[in-house]
Amino acid sequence: MNTPKVYREMVDNAIIALRERDGSSRQAIKRYIFANYPSNQNISKINSAIKEGVSSGHYIQRMGPSGRIKLARGENFMTRLIKM
Repeated sequence: MNTPKVYREMVDNAIIALRERDGSSRQAIKRYIFANYPSNQNISKINSAIKEGVSSGHYIQRMGPSGRIKLARGENFMTRLIKM
């Protein structure tokens, strides 16, 4: 299932804005997206964007599906942080 890049960007923005050292929980990410993007409140697309991001290596999730989510360090890591 391919989710639009828009949802992945919203999750990226949420993780960067929340600035939690150990990563952000799904609940905190959803809360941030609902507060800042009121027109995009599709929970299943947010969940699938997180799931696809973890499987592609875009995010790191250490403790399984209920674990906290962090941005993976890579070639675009600093550019994503600088954009904010």
